Amino acid sequence: MTKSTSCRKTIVSNAARDLVKVLEQRAINCILVEDMAAYLQGSKAVPKDVKLVLSPQTEGALSKDAIAKYLVEQHPTKFRFRQRKNKTDVLSYYDSTVLPPKKTHCDFELITVPNPRPPEYRPELVRRVEGLPVISLLSIAMDLLQELLSHYDSASLNPELQRRPPKKLYQKLRLLLPSSNAPLHSPADKSFRLEALDCFLRASSLFPELASGLSPLIRACRNFKPTVRLTQPDGRPIVDVTNLLHKLDLAVEDRNDPLPGLPLKSSKVSAAPKAAITVQPQVTSLPEAVPLSPSSPVYTEDSQVRTEIIYMVAKKVVDILQRIGIASALFGSLACHIYGNARAPNDVDILALPPVGRFVTAEWVKQAIANGDPEHFRLEAAKNPNATYRVLYYLVDGGLAPPNTFHKDKCKVDVLLPGIMNLPSLSPHDIKWRTGLPVIPFSVLLLQKLQGWDDHRRMPEPYKFEKHAIDASDVQSLLKLEHVVALRFSQPWHNRNLFNEEFFNLSVRRVGEFAAMYPSSRDDWGRLGFNM
Repeated sequence: MTKSTSCRKTIVSNAARDLVKVLEQRAINCILVEDMAAYLQGSKAVPKDVKLVLSPQTEGALSKDAIAKYLVEQHPTKFRFRQRKNKTDVLSYYDSTVLPPKKTHCDFELITVPNPRPPEYRPELVRRVEGLPVISLLSIAMDLLQELLSHYDSASLNPELQRRPPKKLYQKLRLLLPSSNAPLHSPADKSFRLEALDCFLRASSLFPELASGLSPLIRACRNFKPTVRLTQPDGRPIVDVTNLLHKLDLAVEDRNDPLPGLPLKSSKVSAAPKAAITVQPQVTSLPEAVPLSPSSPVYTEDSQVRTEIIYMVAKKVVDILQRIGIASALFGSLACHIYGNARAPNDVDILALPPVGRFVTAEWVKQAIANGDPEHFRLEAAKNPNATYRVLYYLVDGGLAPPNTFHKDKCKVDVLLPGIMNLPSLSPHDIKWRTGLPVIPFSVLLLQKLQGWDDHRRMPEPYKFEKHAIDASDVQSLLKLEHVVALRFSQPWHNRNLFNEEFFNLSVRRVGEFAAMYPSSRDDWGRLGFNM
């Protein structure tokens, strides 16, 4: 690899990472496309610039010029307007880690699309690679191959033209195809996979020199492991998740969903107009707890290692669930930490979100995770001998962390489904991606933490009751994070997709009781629309 190529890889990689980070913090959906997306998925081609598709998280459209202006004004050392030879301006990224005389910049091409996105950018075709959102390599390759096949078909009367495809297109395709045999991500959309497979097989037969490069793409389409519905002798349906669940057969309910995929249930319940929420004054007042400030914890090396491992375990669980067509979102202490809470997480709490028509239980999901990586995940009996559930753990060996970094060298993974603990059934739009991990919306996390505080302070068991003080500190810390600023304007508490009526009413009571016990939080709740 030449030094110039190495510098170009550094520049475009840093440009993509910095741009996505800034825009996602502004609640803008991003998708890397074309060469940059292909490069991140194993393509031999090193991109010259970064092309990004942008859409708002709510219905409507974005202004490309306004976004570019914002980037230049807020981050002038990295993003600048550069004048091309044709006298037109282009948004560029300047990398301070690369020194002249090497080229120190690359250009951006921003493409704005409305929400909902056009079909070619639908969520099923998007994945995250190295924490960055990319369009599937299969989709990129299929677009180019369809152009090549269209040229072939249009030249049917001239065999010589058929044998000589457009040179630039042909070279681009050869560079695009992955250079390794590493498994490729295949979208769960069955119709897309069938269309892509047909395209790849035809191109492979017509252009044998492309066959070896197309073989990983063909395998990705053919080897996708969806849920296969079989029938027991008595006619009841069962599920067999091939290669992941091995011999595990579990009953499911068929609701006319022939292929599990990632699109999730999203009922069209609109939030009520914003209105002040009246909280009844509370007469009880207890000594105020000391808020946990972001700078207060003193991290030891062991606690840092523990946090890093918890993040790694969460990523493994999310990846396994994605492979079996189940979306997910983190909550609990890990989600608090991801949003900026200072306290280190204890374990992994994850909300599994099966697609519409696919009925699963939490035990089924835990077994699927264990079978997805049986070397590290283990299901163990609960401490309560009368319990009907098992507990999922990730085994932390000495190669990952020093002994006793985790209790009994195991990291606990709690799996919940929508409806339990008033957790909502989130749509893909509701799931927030931060640091490469999906999390529940901040508004839901805040009221979930408040619910945990209320539940724990009522527990008769001392070890459970003691947790309410930690919950209270978490709630006070969350109320001071930057994410509450957006909530002051949106005040989503009447959105029944996120907060059912019972949960909303309980939260109103809890806010009043919390504010009475921790008076310094009263103004914070008031700015969020809860009138005391």
